[in-house]
Amino acid sequence: MGLFLHTALLPRCGEAEARRAVDACAELSVGLVPEACRYQEFAAGTAVWCNEGCSGYEELALSLSANLAGPALLLYIYDDDFWGYYLCADGRTVDQFCPLPSYFADVSEAERRRFSGDAKAVARCFGVEPERIFSVSIMPCTAKKFEVARPEFKRGGVSDVDYAVTTQELISMIRQAGIVFDELEPESVDMPFGVSTGAGVIFGVTGGVTEAVIRRLSDDKSTSALRAIAFNGVRGMESVKETTVEIGGKTVRIAIVSGLANARPLMDQLAQGQCEYDFIEVMACPGGCVSGAGQPFAVKAEKAKRGQGLYQADRMSPIKRSEENYAVTALYDSVLKGRVHELLHVDYVKQS
Repeated sequence: MGLFLHTALLPRCGEAEARRAVDACAELSVGLVPEACRYQEFAAGTAVWCNEGCSGYEELALSLSANLAGPALLLYIYDDDFWGYYLCADGRTVDQFCPLPSYFADVSEAERRRFSGDAKAVARCFGVEPERIFSVSIMPCTAKKFEVARPEFKRGGVSDVDYAVTTQELISMIRQAGIVFDELEPESVDMPFGVSTGAGVIFGVTGGVTEAVIRRLSDDKSTSALRAIAFNGVRGMESVKETTVEIGGKTVRIAIVSGLANARPLMDQLAQGQCEYDFIEVMACPGGCVSGAGQPFAVKAEKAKRGQGLYQADRMSPIKRSEENYAVTALYDSVLKGRVHELLHVDYVKQS
């Protein structure tokens, strides 16, 4: 086990002041070595990268904030899965977040709530009002440009997402900026976005949502069971697929449709009683999001290769099931608790 990242963000603080605050913390029993720390001053404050072997968490954040008589945000990643932050101000803890509060023991619901985090508290710490935050989402779908403008996706007049950029637009921006990916230094994905599952990856191809749901509901979580699901008729670029699976002693009838033009005939058949299903997946674009209108133009064979690329990423993913993503579980236990339908669900009505 080892600490991979241990960084203190000190808003509205110059480098000289940050160095004095770190020096004052040298006597703490956390392994802090001031002369081995690195500093970088920004317009908003100073970042301090603590030395390797420093193990201070809340204690260090409290001491820094007390010495500064201001806020200190301490970020940490331990063993790539134990991560979070402590936000302290004037020598007291204001907020903390960690999806895994204890490495070795179960924690109570109260303890989970204590480590649930408050984004507004962090924003206030840096003097940032929600109205000043500009959120950009990168999507394969042009319809997202319409969705970001929907009134349901605003809280107090502030949009959840301010702008949607398609993947094709992003590619153009990268080329115009002269960025060459082969020349970029590799680095890890920012947490918590670095925690993903194979089930989440395959959402982008037709049948992927169905396969993810079956993984979640299946009693057998073995590797052989995962392979059996993959070869049960859910995969493939066909416009309409049908299959059945046994879950909990019940035969579940499934239909998978990609391309809205193919959804109408199926709906008509259902209305006329010609067919019956327990679960129906519909994706607007033929082949799924890999064929989205915001994606680079491609013929059908190339779109199929994109889908195969997602399945390859799924095979390489250490976490296969959505419910095993501890970062998402932490969100459901904190920010999203009691607000899932308000924040994640939307109702659509006929416009004409």
